[in-house]
Amino acid sequence: LVIATLAGENKAYFVKKFNPSFAIEDSPAQALAYAEAGVRVALLDWPYTKGTEHPLITRTDIMEALHIAGIL
Repeated sequence: LVIATLAGENKAYFVKKFNPSFAIEDSPAQALAYAEAGVRVALLDWPYTKGTEHPLITRTDIMEALHIAGIL
């Protein structure tokens, strides 16, 4: 499942509707929203994501995120 939204749109609706167990995300706010809903998150390691922390968030690059997701 790929969820793409415009900048600033909240993905919480999709978390409630589809109940994902894992997400790859580049938005600190969205990553925190997923994590607070109980979803494990691979947060892409960009300068603007530094400092985003939660027990369910793993900072990673895209290839590692795809590996964690079982895609590669």
